[in-house]
Amino acid sequence: TDDKGINFIVAGGGGRGLRPITARRAAFAKSTFGFAELEIDAKTLTFRIVGSDGTVLHAPEPLTK
Repeated sequence: TDDKGINFIVAGGGGRGLRPITARRAAFAKSTFGFAELEIDAKTLTFRIVGSDGTVLHAPEPLTK
């Protein structure tokens, strides 16, 4: 969230059965089906994790330039 670091977004679906989360090493983690949605324009990157039912599971503050 600052200009000095690197932000990574990892969304793994894989299509296999759900596995329990045994170690939490991220800002958000949930054992559920869903997808990542990115919206990018010239000054803003908005990122959301959306569940398979359409519910927004995680929506951090947008990154701005």
